[in-house]
Amino acid sequence: SKLKVKLQKILNKTKPSDLILFNPSKYDWNRLPFELKLHFQPGIFFSDIVLYLDNREIPSQLEEQKFYKDGSLRSTTIIFEPLIKRKSCININLDSKQSDVYSKSQMQNELTTSNVELKLLHKKGAAISELSFPKIEKNSMIQFLQQKTSIRTKSYYDYSGHTIAMDRNGNKYTDLVNTTIFSDGNLNPIRSKLFCNIDLPFAHLTKLFYVYENHPRLDIKYIFNFKEFRPSAFRVGIITLNPDAFNRKNLCYSTHNGGKLESFVLDNNSIIHVKLLRPNLTKQSCL
Repeated sequence: SKLKVKLQKILNKTKPSDLILFNPSKYDWNRLPFELKLHFQPGIFFSDIVLYLDNREIPSQLEEQKFYKDGSLRSTTIIFEPLIKRKSCININLDSKQSDVYSKSQMQNELTTSNVELKLLHKKGAAISELSFPKIEKNSMIQFLQQKTSIRTKSYYDYSGHTIAMDRNGNKYTDLVNTTIFSDGNLNPIRSKLFCNIDLPFAHLTKLFYVYENHPRLDIKYIFNFKEFRPSAFRVGIITLNPDAFNRKNLCYSTHNGGKLESFVLDNNSIIHVKLLRPNLTKQSCL
């Protein structure tokens, strides 16, 4: 293929290195977080790994480490923030580095970095209590509040980051249950995490919240281990945004699913996710 030929030309011009990262885009990869899954033969690395670019160590961290019986590293995900100019590549070398800092997981339901402030509700399945990006907006993007409504006879709550599922018998399940939230116990250069494990009637759920140091960004990861479950509706990643943190007239959302970026203005548009079109369709809108 054309890409394979192009890559071979680049390889012929570059000096030997452990990793070569090529950016084929017409835009620079400008220090956005990058996840790289690596696998190793036994007996290569018995300690932490550091990355070198042009003989200079660059900030990075290891996650999801797995080991061989001899204690050497079998696989890991390396997180770092490279700068890769468009249509160009960078050469990275790996080396061992003994770490003197080892931390154990500890109970914790909030994290604060220079760009993100996150608080979770341990009594409600680690739903988001508050999420702020203080460098770009003084108000919280997400804030747990008790809402008053004239339609219902009592108050209700707007949760964020939770799951709602319904089986084909009409039974409804949520993960808004009491749980214990942990942090990974590390002060990481790229991102830190909060996580919890929840046993539900239909699945075992692990939730992970990644809070970034250098970016106003939060990643939420759900890992489901399903039991026998045939859902009629299944909704994950639900959020309720704080309306005071946005300009309603200009508010829009965008999605990028492999083609061009699509944006949709929300002003004066009604979006009702729970309205069913037909019994075999659970939603009338999605990304």
